[in-house]
Amino acid sequence: MSTMVMAAPRSHRAKEIRRHVLIYLGLTPFLVIAMFPILWMAITAVKQDADLYLQDAAPFWFHLPPTWRNFEILFYQTSYRDWIANTMAVAFWVSAITLLAAVPAGYALARLRLPFAENMGIGIFMTYLVPGIILFIPLSRVVSSFDLQDSWWAMVVVYPTFTIPFCTWLLMGFFKTVPFEIEEAAMLDGCGQAACCAAAAAGRPPTRSATASCQRHIVTPPWRPPVRWRASRSYSAAQPVHSKTQGGG
Repeated sequence: MSTMVMAAPRSHRAKEIRRHVLIYLGLTPFLVIAMFPILWMAITAVKQDADLYLQDAAPFWFHLPPTWRNFEILFYQTSYRDWIANTMAVAFWVSAITLLAAVPAGYALARLRLPFAENMGIGIFMTYLVPGIILFIPLSRVVSSFDLQDSWWAMVVVYPTFTIPFCTWLLMGFFKTVPFEIEEAAMLDGCGQAACCAAAAAGRPPTRSATASCQRHIVTPPWRPPVRWRASRSYSAAQPVHSKTQGGG
């Protein structure tokens, strides 16, 4: 009897081990595919130029000694550090403007029972789907009117045109999942509508996750070259990273 009792936990443990092994074996190909570009970038970053151009050798390893010269050229013979600083500055200001606008807007559409709030939320999201090429000329005029064509502040003006609609729509759905009790408790403490909005935004894990998702969406545009950057194109040192690393002139 005791032998049967001991055998059951062992068989259960063996099934769990086998299940985990099969799961990780299934995930291994996807992990390799996801990690290969990172590995390739790491290898080529420290390769010599002559090693990169060898056609009769395996490209996945070193045939000449590794070198740090590529990094020396990048950091000391270009304005890469200025481009990084510009990109981080744009990401910071766009994040601040977007969250200051999207959080109250999403809260109002989800909580204040405004007429046509649902349709208004859908309409706001539809503006996010407008192709960027259509906005090229009007955004150029806006940037020109503010005299910002030679400054990264131009991107601070134009990027929120598509981050605010998307984040408003995203936060509106998450605010609907927040219990009213949180806001009622804030009102009993004497808080106004703005404080209730802050309590709803910070008092629930789903909403914090939504804010983090918005933040991830907001900080990615400064690292890629959409049409909106072309509308505010600058040929001075006030350029972000993507305009130089992807042929920005």
